[in-house]
Amino acid sequence: MEAYLSKRDCVDKLLKISRYSAKIILSSSIIPETLILTNRLRNFGSRVGLNHKAFHLGKFVQDVTSSAPPTSTPDRN
Repeated sequence: MEAYLSKRDCVDKLLKISRYSAKIILSSSIIPETLILTNRLRNFGSRVGLNHKAFHLGKFVQDVTSSAPPTSTPDRN
């Protein structure tokens, strides 16, 4: 279980690093705004942000379902 959770934590950190790296590059004057790469970096940052939100939603749902008490089915005898 620990290996799985640390893997999820690693994915979360990689998503954050890639998103903020794209934002830093865009906010600096390294790349002129007229390049196609600028639009691709904006799209990349946006998509990574959406993936990060979906990742956290999935993590939340998994935590809720794992902490919920098991449901029992009534016996039909």
